[in-house]
Amino acid sequence: MNICIIGKVSPIQGGVAQLNFWLCYALAKQGHQVHLISNGTETEEEFRITLGRIPDDMSGTPFADVKNNLHIHYTNEKAKYQYIPYANPFVSKLSNIAIDVVRKYECDFILGHYFEPYGVAAYVTSQATGVPFGLKHAGSDVGRLLKNPEHNTLYHEMFSKAGFIFSSGSTTRRFYHAGVEPYNVMPFAPPTCPEFIYNPERKALDLEQYLISTKDALSKPIYSMLREQFGYENYDSEASSIGIYGKVGISKGSYDLIESLGKLKKRGKKFNFLALTNGHAHQLKEFVNKVKEAGIEENTIWLPFMPHWQVPEFINLCDAVCFLERDFAIPIHMPGVAVEVMRCGKCLIVSDEIYEKQRVKDKLEPGENLLVVDPQDTDALAEKISFVLDFPDKAKQIGANCYEVAKDFYPSFDEIAESISDKFTEAFENIKRRELEMSALELQSFVNRLYTDDVFRKLNDVAPDVTEALYQLTDEEKQAIRNIEKKALEQYASSLKMKNFKRNTASYEYTLKVLGEPALFKLFDRFYNVNPAYPGESKLAFVSKFGQFLEDSINGSQDDIPNYTAELIRFENIRNQLNLTTTNQDDFEYINAKNASTTIENDTKIKLVDSATLLKLDYDLAQLIELLDEDEIPANVEEKETAMVMYFVPTSPKAKLLSLNPAAGSLISMIKGELTFAQLLDHFETQTGISGCSEDLKQALEFFHSNELLLISQ
Repeated sequence: MNICIIGKVSPIQGGVAQLNFWLCYALAKQGHQVHLISNGTETEEEFRITLGRIPDDMSGTPFADVKNNLHIHYTNEKAKYQYIPYANPFVSKLSNIAIDVVRKYECDFILGHYFEPYGVAAYVTSQATGVPFGLKHAGSDVGRLLKNPEHNTLYHEMFSKAGFIFSSGSTTRRFYHAGVEPYNVMPFAPPTCPEFIYNPERKALDLEQYLISTKDALSKPIYSMLREQFGYENYDSEASSIGIYGKVGISKGSYDLIESLGKLKKRGKKFNFLALTNGHAHQLKEFVNKVKEAGIEENTIWLPFMPHWQVPEFINLCDAVCFLERDFAIPIHMPGVAVEVMRCGKCLIVSDEIYEKQRVKDKLEPGENLLVVDPQDTDALAEKISFVLDFPDKAKQIGANCYEVAKDFYPSFDEIAESISDKFTEAFENIKRRELEMSALELQSFVNRLYTDDVFRKLNDVAPDVTEALYQLTDEEKQAIRNIEKKALEQYASSLKMKNFKRNTASYEYTLKVLGEPALFKLFDRFYNVNPAYPGESKLAFVSKFGQFLEDSINGSQDDIPNYTAELIRFENIRNQLNLTTTNQDDFEYINAKNASTTIENDTKIKLVDSATLLKLDYDLAQLIELLDEDEIPANVEEKETAMVMYFVPTSPKAKLLSLNPAAGSLISMIKGELTFAQLLDHFETQTGISGCSEDLKQALEFFHSNELLLISQ
């Protein structure tokens, strides 16, 4: 495919630019032609990678490997404009280049990565060229920009016009709630930390040479001060080095770390503090002041931002790297620093907030393969760093252990590149399929029915006059249809049906495991012949009809199938309907809300989340699902009356399930609307005849709240 991507790239610093870089690399590596449109060279010094502009021949960068398939089109940072009030017209500049590129290279579709200005430019380019576009978001655009009333209407218009939206697990339901058809929302958050870039074998940074080569890269006075006060002369090659990299600030834990290092300095500890960082002038001045207050000026070496593909050299220069982000305003923010350090096998010190966000958290053991701390407890943080300084061999082993975890958990970049290519191909095929389905032309409607309706296609084979009479077709159109080669038509129709089968039976993954693909396809074939997909049909409508058809078919079947199959289908159908039916809690308005812990008092207000559904079952489906997740498929199971509550939370497209004992089931059934704890306690004691259970009830409610089933407010 020919793909136009509008987004950030080096010399812009940050996770979005880095992810975009590796998306483009992966697609080019897979043989696609990629045109990247970026204003990267126009980024301000505070967030600019020094020596980070990618040269035309891509030399010195990983892009050199794919230069025949990858083409970068930067906006012109030297252009001068004169209009009042002045603003750099990024949307116009990016759109102008993109329109020319899309037309010249006949791009198949456009991706806008990050809403502002790139998503808007993708939307404008699509409107100008007629080429479909899609969107991919980060954290701050959905968590901050979308909440701005001066952006909100435009962004929702983009959502409605986009051919696809690459979402994250924490935003999928929110896009449903925003009115985006679920077929168009594609969860897609690939890890992009290539093992050939991030690994323990990368050489350590030549610190002196790097500081010499970048000494003239940034011109503002603050950088001269940083270079003069925190230069190479402070580096002690005999001391251990503690490093940080990324933007500086309170929420990054920068000043917590500095305070902790100051405490260690007072104890007589020797160390280098390597700060690969930048930010707004007031933040950098605060950084300087904090370093001086802590008394660690002579231990501190400041480095300007470097290209992300060189960051492993910095990591490997350090004995430990700290990533202490805490109280971050956008909870869905998922920075990649921790994974990068893991991949390089260095001792990693993280905040508890970052530890909780790791995909590989279940494999991580604090003290064994990383160090975890609340950075605001600067005494505790100082102790973690002191451990690294006092026991360097143990710190190295912790880093090595973490490397093994990352190596085993994260797929190779070749696998990731293939999955990225597959996802883009799927997005493009979905767009083309919808274009066919939604065409208003009688000819396209006729052809669409030929592709999707087996009975109609067979009738057309034997009596074309009858089928053609159902549509307003010209003689030329009738002749064109009759010239379609029947074998090719059958093959395409069969392929289209199989794609619909794959796309929709993914919503019945447990039923698929139990029945097997041949048996389920046989049922789907019967269903599809009487219920072909029609243009514009929602995913909710289609999968619900299919689920009901499956349940009816199984209930009347004489086939030798497990006795729990019908109930499993009903369970999955209910789950699908809940998944595709959003509530007010899924609104983007609440994307930054946190499920804070609270003490339950008599006047505490308690409410179930809106999606909570109490299921009374004839089989222990919770246990059955555990078996199916392990690919164990029981022939039959004993009947056992059980109860569970199923619900969805805005941060995940996956159902949450809690098995309930009789008392818990009764408790959940009593929570109708919003109640105070005192009211609920009275209901519970009255209906069960159990008294003196206040503390037990509070514990149960706190458990449900910790599992995000309850909303609690004072």
